[in-house]
Amino acid sequence: MDNMKARCWYETTFPLYPLDDAIRETFTQRTKQLIEAATDTAGVTRSCIKEAWFKRPSEAKGDTAFLTEAFFSHTESAFYAHLQQLKQQLQAGKDGKALLDVWHGELKKAALDLFDYWTSRGDFEAVNPRRIAQAHRRLNNWLHGKKLRTQILELPKHKEKAA
Repeated sequence: MDNMKARCWYETTFPLYPLDDAIRETFTQRTKQLIEAATDTAGVTRSCIKEAWFKRPSEAKGDTAFLTEAFFSHTESAFYAHLQQLKQQLQAGKDGKALLDVWHGELKKAALDLFDYWTSRGDFEAVNPRRIAQAHRRLNNWLHGKKLRTQILELPKHKEKAA
């Protein structure tokens, strides 16, 4: 909404998943994890792209909501495929945690692909490569960081490699 005027209209259809009571709670919990991980990753991706574009991203004018929409557009079909797989895994007696790791990979790929696409657009002489590299590093830190991996998706910590 912009001054009580609709700026655009979004419409979507999505599948309904009939669930047994025995798996409903776990399905709901895992679905919330998938959504929270995607929502937070979309926000960080958008923020990092703005950091790459602008010297002072918080003061930048203009609507960048299209970046968030692009992220969700890139991950939507995988999200619904994961929900179907989650349902099947839960019905087979599994806990569905393996899908969270796969989803993490989908989010990383979408975030980095969109970052690379949007930060490589335009006049190279007008951009600041250092700012792009710093924003890319921040995005990578988020994608491999504690909050996304262990707090939201409840994935195990990275194992240290032997020297």
